[in-house]
Amino acid sequence: MNRQQNGRFLFLDAAKGVGILAVMFGHITSLGNPVDRWISTFKLPIFFIVAGFLICYKEEVSTVPFGKFSVKRVRAMLLPYLYFSGIVILYRMVRAAFQGKGADGMLRQLLADLLDTFSFRGISALWFLPAIFIAEILFFFVMRARIAGKILAVIAASAVYVWTSPLLAVFEEYVGTFCYQIVQRPVLAVTKGVVGFLFIGCGYLLCELRKRFPTGRGRLAAGVLLIFVGIFFSGFNRGSLDYNNMNFGEHPICFFFCALINSVGLIFVLESLEQYYPFPILTWCGRNSLILMATHGTLGFKSIMVNGWAKVMSLSQEVCLKYYLECMGILFHLVVFEYGVVEFVNQKMPFLLGRSKGKIGGSN
Repeated sequence: MNRQQNGRFLFLDAAKGVGILAVMFGHITSLGNPVDRWISTFKLPIFFIVAGFLICYKEEVSTVPFGKFSVKRVRAMLLPYLYFSGIVILYRMVRAAFQGKGADGMLRQLLADLLDTFSFRGISALWFLPAIFIAEILFFFVMRARIAGKILAVIAASAVYVWTSPLLAVFEEYVGTFCYQIVQRPVLAVTKGVVGFLFIGCGYLLCELRKRFPTGRGRLAAGVLLIFVGIFFSGFNRGSLDYNNMNFGEHPICFFFCALINSVGLIFVLESLEQYYPFPILTWCGRNSLILMATHGTLGFKSIMVNGWAKVMSLSQEVCLKYYLECMGILFHLVVFEYGVVEFVNQKMPFLLGRSKGKIGGSN
């Protein structure tokens, strides 16, 4: 029997907690290192996989009307996206004023931020919210289609996954920078959602398999094995790994494979161990991953922690054990700082999350 708290699966919240902590850690590290490359394979896909798992578990495709499903996702994802984007834009205007950029500089900053927001490109990590919204809406729509439509959707999504980055590179060579930037923003927003659709499908299948094999004594061993395999193969994929810009390394298939097995491995391990330990920090991070995603970088908290640590302590200029420990120290301070932000939003401004005051928690 899986542990639940306020109707939420603890192991799924813990999985999202691992994901958001990996995102924050990846934004702290600035030197190329094997740990960051490994976590880059699963830190965002795991959110889509958990989303697909929950859609399957709740049987939303077969029991919830498309309109109701869409409205719920608008409230849970797009409204927070717009609210937090507005806050970030205001913050960046104030910062530009303090930096003495002048009226022209502030206007250029404002126009760029508005373009990023309304093209769904997103400011910094806020891109994730429209991406998962598009992915879930697309998945729901495709699951209602006939089998031929499902097959064509998977083929088309796979083509988008493999070819978006090289096609955008070719397009950039033939048009001016301004035209490229205008086209790139909405294209990336949609394609990230299309790729997320593939991961949601994997999460959906994972839940279906779990229904057929509800007891899993070997899940812990399987999870550990999958993670080790993912670590091993992640080293073979050279090149940039950046979901935000649709860069999946020299071998995109390897990225997808590593993203899947690392995510599933982590879910298996967390599900197996939750009966012994409830993972309070991970589950808290998972429950509040939207706030953490929306604020840790966009409002300058991460930069404050990194620069403050470098000023007070030190910050290694080469990859070594000391560098990893320093990054973990910065992450710890950032999470402690974010605790106050999260509690303030949950208690005083829950409308930012698309919910009414006093309604905290609920299902995953």
